[in-house]
Amino acid sequence: MTHTTGVKAASAAGYRTPPTEGKIKPGQIRNPKGRSGERDEPTGLHRAIEAALLKPIRGTGSRGPRLTPRRFGIRVIVGKAAKGEVKAIKDLLQIREEAGTKRLARWIKLSYLEGLRQFRKGELTEEFFQEQARKKADHRKQIRRDDLALSDLIDSELNRRTTVILDDGERKRVSMLTLIAMACAKQHASGNSDIIRLLQKLEPNDWTMKGPVEYYVALPTQEELAILEQRRKNREELDASIRRVMRS
Repeated sequence: MTHTTGVKAASAAGYRTPPTEGKIKPGQIRNPKGRSGERDEPTGLHRAIEAALLKPIRGTGSRGPRLTPRRFGIRVIVGKAAKGEVKAIKDLLQIREEAGTKRLARWIKLSYLEGLRQFRKGELTEEFFQEQARKKADHRKQIRRDDLALSDLIDSELNRRTTVILDDGERKRVSMLTLIAMACAKQHASGNSDIIRLLQKLEPNDWTMKGPVEYYVALPTQEELAILEQRRKNREELDASIRRVMRS
């Protein structure tokens, strides 16, 4: 049997052969105090609650969507309000009022003709519509985040669309905000005094109209193109009439 010295062993260190002087000896403790706690665990009650609220859970039923408790709670209140529950409508209005002004932009859809009145004609170029589509896609990604400000989270749930069957049997996709408005109108028509008093307190410029605004201009329809073409012809005829008058 051959014996190597400590100097030779150290010099032999290399790939998959760590130096022997760096190894932990039997009975040796490198970190006697140990780790203070799990690194992945949040510290403090506030952070622990925040982490729990943002951890996805399964909704009602085994096939329900996986939502965070933060979004799921708002969705439950919005759903109850859409069914016309007066308490849920009151709670939703109060929570949204306390949440303050939203941070994400509120998108307002305009027809092409409305867009021509909002923007200059030269601005509605192909690059404009491409940039608009990119901004809209980014906005869709943002509103799906569960760490939004509470005001934006509530508004994203209010703008969530669902399919309903109207009184005439027609199936239509409408927003939850529209369903709540329809439920309030039905309660008002039935003489619900609580709803009547509640709607009287709402101001015309309430929280649904506050915050930043972005305009989404739709592409022109065939009908709108025909209207623009007719307007062009009318202008040409008017210019021709003016020229004839000027010559005479």
